[in-house]
Amino acid sequence: MELYTMNKEGIIFAEWDSTLSIPFKAYYELKNEGYREDELVFLCVFHTYLHAG
Repeated sequence: MELYTMNKEGIIFAEWDSTLSIPFKAYYELKNEGYREDELVFLCVFHTYLHAG
């Protein structure tokens, strides 16, 4: 799996791992609780990235 991160001003606030082979597996973790309110947006971004191909 490859580690992907989302950060703002150098501070990582979310990360995920994913496989692009069958069976697809994904792991998501919110690293900064200050962004909990925006978590659904991050999950949508990760989902779009994983299924864009």
